[in-house]
Amino acid sequence: MRVRITLRRSMALVALAALSLFAYEEFQDGVPPRFIVRSIPDRFARLRPDMTYEQVEEILGLEKSWLRGGLSASNWIGIGNGPFLFASYQIGLQQPTTPPGMGAGPVLANGTRLSIDLSFISNAKAGEDWRRSKSTRLINAGFRVDGKLVAHMGK
Repeated sequence: MRVRITLRRSMALVALAALSLFAYEEFQDGVPPRFIVRSIPDRFARLRPDMTYEQVEEILGLEKSWLRGGLSASNWIGIGNGPFLFASYQIGLQQPTTPPGMGAGPVLANGTRLSIDLSFISNAKAGEDWRRSKSTRLINAGFRVDGKLVAHMGK
């Protein structure tokens, strides 16, 4: 059986090879792809003090799939002490790993830890969801890669 390689078929093979290389490069660290992770510092530059949680959630795309314009970040920990609230969102594959001396936490396929740390102040009433309260305001935000701060909120 003979297969004729026409110009159209050779162009299709080249396009398929290019698409495969692109997909490999972007997804080799897992989900979300690298181009989403590279966009995080630009998103942080849009944050300003005194924004509501809903505004922050919209800009960063928290708890929204990267396929829908989010970061695929999930709320891993959230603590509050009086009016001060802290939320840490982890980005990437949720692989249960336990590094020495640390609790279990998500790690990207290549072992990199990505997190978004947000601090808020809130006067939410008892029983009111602080995330939806109009009194909840952003006071600090940072993006960390392996614990190192690489982007922070604009001023």
